[in-house]
Amino acid sequence: MRFICFLAVGFMIVPSAQAFDFHKMYTEAGITANTVDTGKDKYRPLTVSAKLAYVLSPNFSIETNIATNVHKSEKEAQQLKLRNLTGLYLRYGSPLIDKDYTAYLSAGYSYATLDITDARGNYFKDHKGFTFALGLEKKIPSQKIKLVLEYFRFTDDKTKDFVISGFTIGVRTPVFCECTN
Repeated sequence: MRFICFLAVGFMIVPSAQAFDFHKMYTEAGITANTVDTGKDKYRPLTVSAKLAYVLSPNFSIETNIATNVHKSEKEAQQLKLRNLTGLYLRYGSPLIDKDYTAYLSAGYSYATLDITDARGNYFKDHKGFTFALGLEKKIPSQKIKLVLEYFRFTDDKTKDFVISGFTIGVRTPVFCECTN
């Protein structure tokens, strides 16, 4: 549900003066090796993610993201799953020396839900906070796809010692045609 809300907010930010162009949208799918640091223990769940984005200008885009658990992490008598991580981000990308490579920075706000099982039973714990990401993408010659390598870091607003970070490997493709960003 949060992903749908972020999606709606993201597309409301798109300037209404210009006609909405579905050809300026791109998607991204990836797999992420996460580290969830609770301040006491570190867990390493694995997630898959999907992004939907709209290109605002040649260098800026707005992205919505959803990630969900595919592999839980266990430590002693406790299991942890990153049930979901959703967010809304502003992304700035800049070509490097070679036009086939782009470095980017994105920043925004995210919500994370943990699914925890321990001696007390099964329960959920919600977190929200600032997220930033640094990434590198490479165009594949003669294809409309890009390979993506990204590092992200999420910090809870209230509990600064709670951090989720990870590395994502993914593929980015335009929804309808070649996008400029």
